[in-house]
Amino acid sequence: MKGTISETCEDEIIDSSKKIRNKYEHAFSLTHDSIIIILKDSRKIIDVNSNACLLYGYNREELLNKKIEDVSIYQNEQVNKINLIVDEDSVYRSISTHRSKKNKKFVVEINAKLDTIDSTQIVVLFIKPVTKERQRDVDLLYRLNFEKLTAEISSTLLMSDKNDANSSIEFALQKVGEFIEADRCMVFQTSEDLQTVSITHEWCVFDHHKCVHKYQNYSIDRIPYWFKKLSEHDNLIITNTSKLPHDAWNEKNMLQRDGVKSMIAVPLSSSNILIGFLVFQNLTLKKDWNIGDANLLKIIAELITHAIIQQYEDLARKSVEDEMRKLTNAVEQSANSVVITDTDGNIEYVNPAFTKITGYTFGEVIGKNPRILKSGNQEEQVYKDLWNTISNGNQWVGRFQNIKKNGEVFWENVTISPIKNMGGEITNYLAIKEDITEKIKVENQLAVAQKMESIGQLAAGIAHEINTPMQYVGDNTSFLKEAFESVNNFINSISDNADENSTFNLSSEIKKLKDEIDLEFLVEEIPNALDQSKIGIDRVTKIVKAMKDFAHPGEKDKSFHDINHGIEVTATISKNEWKYVADLELNLKPDLPNVYCLQDELNQVILNMIVNAAHAIEKVAEREDRKGIIKISTDADDQFVHITISDSGEGISQENLHKIFNPFFTTKEVGKGTGQGLSIAHDIIVNKHNGQLDVNSKVGKGTEFHIKLPFGNE
Repeated sequence: MKGTISETCEDEIIDSSKKIRNKYEHAFSLTHDSIIIILKDSRKIIDVNSNACLLYGYNREELLNKKIEDVSIYQNEQVNKINLIVDEDSVYRSISTHRSKKNKKFVVEINAKLDTIDSTQIVVLFIKPVTKERQRDVDLLYRLNFEKLTAEISSTLLMSDKNDANSSIEFALQKVGEFIEADRCMVFQTSEDLQTVSITHEWCVFDHHKCVHKYQNYSIDRIPYWFKKLSEHDNLIITNTSKLPHDAWNEKNMLQRDGVKSMIAVPLSSSNILIGFLVFQNLTLKKDWNIGDANLLKIIAELITHAIIQQYEDLARKSVEDEMRKLTNAVEQSANSVVITDTDGNIEYVNPAFTKITGYTFGEVIGKNPRILKSGNQEEQVYKDLWNTISNGNQWVGRFQNIKKNGEVFWENVTISPIKNMGGEITNYLAIKEDITEKIKVENQLAVAQKMESIGQLAAGIAHEINTPMQYVGDNTSFLKEAFESVNNFINSISDNADENSTFNLSSEIKKLKDEIDLEFLVEEIPNALDQSKIGIDRVTKIVKAMKDFAHPGEKDKSFHDINHGIEVTATISKNEWKYVADLELNLKPDLPNVYCLQDELNQVILNMIVNAAHAIEKVAEREDRKGIIKISTDADDQFVHITISDSGEGISQENLHKIFNPFFTTKEVGKGTGQGLSIAHDIIVNKHNGQLDVNSKVGKGTEFHIKLPFGNE
């Protein structure tokens, strides 16, 4: 009977796999990412695309016989993140380290989501290697998370009393262990006579791997290599326990017995006396611990040292104060402003960087609310969103225009995080703020320069566009002048002859005069000339109005604007850039919601996109002797207005695709561009409007940019 059930389940999985592949077949063929699809429960790989095979060096059959853990360096980390996706039923993004068939390690960015086909729950992983440029972003994110984690653990440990110090230490072990992707974290404390050590605190990914019971009053003589190193205040970094030196054979046997693959330990010292050590171990795979891990553990070691010292009243007060000063050095010396408030927003602490930047002294701001820095130029909705976010326990990231004590306006990038106690209650808020005033000035100067450059480049084309209708307005005006003279002569001749001779044969004379001036021709052509002149004047008026709408001085504040109108205006003034190489098709959704935005800056983005598209098509048009196509369409959902701009140009290589938003990067020939356009476009869409800007491109096929703009003012 079991065999029958098993075969039925296998058939269901095979049938589901076919449906899964059909559903994601389009993504498999179009995306440049590696795609791996796994079963939710077993994490078995059930489908991959060709890019995944290339990335990991396996053929498809080999990958289908594996689990996701088999290609991840840190198995428990991958398992935990997949479980998180399943638990939260959400899209999850992470940075991880993977390895190829030849055991080559590389950093990847993972976007994963939960899906259900029939009754089969799967997790779809979109994987791409992290580039050097992206790695810099990852390193920056690591440092920011490092500071946030340090502040969170610091506040927890420093604010804990003797009764909950142990819980605070275990909380710190868990947080740091998850951050550096360790499997087991322990605090060893030495006896007063330095003869034994004992595990006093432990956190482990899997509880059955805990070993606190094994190491109580463990003799120092059994770990001589460890003790010597740590007593000299050196870190102990072991990337491969099987390769420990001969004089560490005791430790080697102990670690291998406990299933430890790699380990890092830092000393816990007070007044140059070793009181214990902090140990982090990996039980699954060998890990290359880096300097960042060691630096973090040094800080955590100091924090835990203080928490331990706090439990012993017989330690000298001076020693405690010295250690406390060490704890604050990192925050005190930070170049960024650090502010800690209570839950009502009243300031409890600021670091020296805050006083230096704002001009307020420490005493002037303690007990005050950060609103003393408000410039009045920020929308109130921003502050409402901020408080709604952090009071719900989430991190808020944004940008403020504030004012210093002396009245000088400055800009800051701000990250505000809630600090929680062991019970999960918010006790404080931590703000880390970076002064970006000079950066904003440079960005604004670049934006103005780029806009003026665009207007200058368009001027000649606009002059040409105006010249054509003005030519036939001028020609028609000359014709009308001559026609008026002929008609006027005709009327005067009739009048003069009729008055002089009553016997004048008026009918005969009128016919003669009509023939002379070709009156029928004039009657037919004068209305045509007037119509053509009106068309020409309307054309010139439209071009001039479009140029005026595009080039008017930018608004200081956002307001609601018609995106469709902005696109039409920009298409009009840029016509001379594209009309010889491409046809431009507009598919603008009627009744599109107005967008709360800076209109002239969005017009600049559209202009940059159109000009780039024309340049991309130009070579293809010359080579194939035919025009290309530029398409611009708009649409909307319940939150965003969507703008899609595509071209049939040369496309962008994968090598350059990730660089196109970098300042001054360009693949155009000299004189065709400065490399600022897309960088400025990214800043305007993402930073100034909280939108999204994505690009898809294929060499020889063309490029498509997709813009998402929130249309509300919330």
